[in-house]
Amino acid sequence: MKKILFTTDFSANADKAFCFALNMAEKHQAELILAHVFDVPNVYNYPVEYNPSEMKSEMIKSWQRTLQEFFEHYDTDVKPKYVAIEHPSIVKGILFLIETYKTELVVVGTRGKNRVKEAILGGTTKSLLKRSPVPLMAIPEYTTQKDFDKVLYASDFREDDILAIKKLVQL
Repeated sequence: MKKILFTTDFSANADKAFCFALNMAEKHQAELILAHVFDVPNVYNYPVEYNPSEMKSEMIKSWQRTLQEFFEHYDTDVKPKYVAIEHPSIVKGILFLIETYKTELVVVGTRGKNRVKEAILGGTTKSLLKRSPVPLMAIPEYTTQKDFDKVLYASDFREDDILAIKKLVQL
């Protein structure tokens, strides 16, 4: 495994999920990409000092700094790449990052900051499970673990399972 994508909304659950992403990057000596997908707020409700394109650029820089500050609390030799992108759909933004960076694993938390939005639109993790072209490690909200040593794989004995199991063995 060469590249791992960790996406965050900076929720408490995302902090828990990051421990798994960091452990996987350390064990596999993989490149770790820390990412945040955001949407630019409507300009007409926002005190604007910039034109919209400058505002987007400033927000990207701000979110990248926030990702760096998030990472500074961890003692590790891993040197992550910080990526912040604007996209109106969080799921489509993450799928874009998977394709762009050719990641082999995505690590996310199962519960984000915006529970009302999740209830109405459905969870980001749930949508990614259906649409991700690479394995997705979804870390439960109430986990107390920071790593794992056992994996349960449920199968319906289809040919697709062989490739999935091969990827799972790599983990």
